[in-house]
Amino acid sequence: MKGVAEWIWIVISVILGLITITVGSLLLLRQADVVQKQAILQQFSQLGEEMNRACSKGGVGQTTYLSISLPNSARAIYVANASDESPPDKVSEYITKGRNGIGTYLCIQFFDENIPRCEAISCDMIFTYIGTPSLKSTLQTILSSLTGNSPMNSFYLLLNKTDYHLVQTTAVPLIGNLLPNITTTATRTS
Repeated sequence: MKGVAEWIWIVISVILGLITITVGSLLLLRQADVVQKQAILQQFSQLGEEMNRACSKGGVGQTTYLSISLPNSARAIYVANASDESPPDKVSEYITKGRNGIGTYLCIQFFDENIPRCEAISCDMIFTYIGTPSLKSTLQTILSSLTGNSPMNSFYLLLNKTDYHLVQTTAVPLIGNLLPNITTTATRTS
């Protein structure tokens, strides 16, 4: 009888150890997600500041270059006409195709959130949708998987004040460390 009691304590100890390891791992993963989301929101806030700066200061033709990296947990950064407007249903296709939207609110939406987070911008914007592209393989996702890294969607942005109340933002995928040439001739809107 004494041997059975000892085995019961051993089994209970193993089960409690596994529960402790599982709970600790889940807490660490959640903390990593929170830190990653805060970094994304900081980049988003910086983008909003640069857009407001382009709207209020400088003249027509003023340009600013930025780069932004988004993990796959960020659905999209886009412009909207209302602070609670969700991105279009086919936003991942728009990101892949480099389509533009028009609006006065700069918004970000994460896959795990239903309501987007938006900032009012002091002028109209034409903005290329950026975020997680459609499920089709892109050069960025292929390179990330080959290097063993988690997929990051990096974009190089050109903010161009084209009128006194209009800022046009053109974004192209950033692959590696080479900065691409950006032209502002394409103005496809959705």
